[in-house]
Amino acid sequence: MDALDNPNPEVKVLSRERREPGKPLTLQQRVFEIIRDIRDPEHPHSLEELSVVDLNCINITNPPDDSPGHGKIWVSFTPTVPHCSLASIIGLSIQSKIRESGILNPKGEHYYKLKVTCVDGTHTSAGEINKQLGDKERVSAAFENPKILKVLRECTDHLP
Repeated sequence: MDALDNPNPEVKVLSRERREPGKPLTLQQRVFEIIRDIRDPEHPHSLEELSVVDLNCINITNPPDDSPGHGKIWVSFTPTVPHCSLASIIGLSIQSKIRESGILNPKGEHYYKLKVTCVDGTHTSAGEINKQLGDKERVSAAFENPKILKVLRECTDHLP
C-alpha cells in the first residue's frame, strides 16, 4: 500500500449540537449537514472530524426575494496537510454530495450556483486545485471517470 500523506491526522471529538425542536435550519446549516460526514479518502474519519470543513467554511449569497435569479453557495475546505495528494478528490466529494442533495435547485424560481475551493495557502497546489474544481468540463469529466467515481462513492456512500 502507498504511504499515507498524513499518517497521523489530528482527529477532533465531535458533540453534535441539538437544535431547538421546530426551529428550521438555515441554508448554511443544511449545506453543512450534507457535507460534514463525507469520509476522508485516506482515513476512516469524516471531513468534520479532521477539521477539513466546518460551518464557517460555507458562505451563502441569496438571490433577491422579489426577482428570479440565483444565489451562490461557496464551500472552502482545508486539507489536513499542505501536500495532500487527494485534495481534488475531497473537493469533488463535496461537489458531488451537494449536487446530489437537490439543495441547489429548491422549489420556486431561485437556484444556487456552487463553488468549492481549497483555502488559499493551505495546500502547495491550491491554485491548480481551485482551477480544476472551477472548470466545468474537468469536473464533468471527473464525474464520468469510473476510477474517480469509485473513490467518490467510497467517500460518500457510507453516509446514513
